[in-house]
Amino acid sequence: MESKSLEKLLKNNNINIRLKKKLSKKLKHVLVIADGMRRYAYKNKINFGESYYLATRKIVEISFWLLKKYDIEELTIYALAYNNTLYRNSSELKPLNQIIDTAVQVWINTKAFIDLVQIKYYGFINVMPNSVKNNIRLLENLTKNNIKKLNILWNYSGQREILKAIKTLKSTKMDLNTLTPESFMNFLMLKSSIDFIIRTGGDLRISDAPLYQTSYAEFYSIKKLFPETTEREIIKALQDFNLRERRFSH
Repeated sequence: MESKSLEKLLKNNNINIRLKKKLSKKLKHVLVIADGMRRYAYKNKINFGESYYLATRKIVEISFWLLKKYDIEELTIYALAYNNTLYRNSSELKPLNQIIDTAVQVWINTKAFIDLVQIKYYGFINVMPNSVKNNIRLLENLTKNNIKKLNILWNYSGQREILKAIKTLKSTKMDLNTLTPESFMNFLMLKSSIDFIIRTGGDLRISDAPLYQTSYAEFYSIKKLFPETTEREIIKALQDFNLRERRFSH
């Protein structure tokens, strides 16, 4: 039933807004830092789990806006930071795992979604139960042949990603003199540079998002909390990016 309502939501999600100019060809990879789930729960007097579940529906909407309507090649959603799980007890982690498991099952049954994007999870997901990890692998396998990319960062840390890459690099016994910024990217979880960072919730910080990949990324902040973000806010962000002159030097 939930997947059918999601299909309906996507089909009816055609507001009469258009970009004033065609998007820059330089915009290929967008990172959305999804912030504000706790604040949304307090604001609307709902439990944290429900707020996070509404966020999983918003991921689908934003994917359609950016990947389909505005033809972005790759979208990364920073959904849950490593430090957010590091200091939580098992009673707090359990509902988060249940939410992501429910979301994955709904996504699997939402044909319009799994036919659109190649979905991959990145992060230190060893904290998830095996049943959740199995559903994630199923979702990834079902979408592996799609061209557009949606990356979900769950229990993720930009710093720890770099440390993990260095350890992997060391184990290869590769000649470090041959290493370049481009070849180092191959040892990271995310293997492409990010052009544009959109952060919801109004804050102006990176919060341990991908670090290496965002070395020249432009930044934009949306005041609305992630579950309440609208297409209008996303379009304003894209229009702002279109007006910028990107510089890749000092």
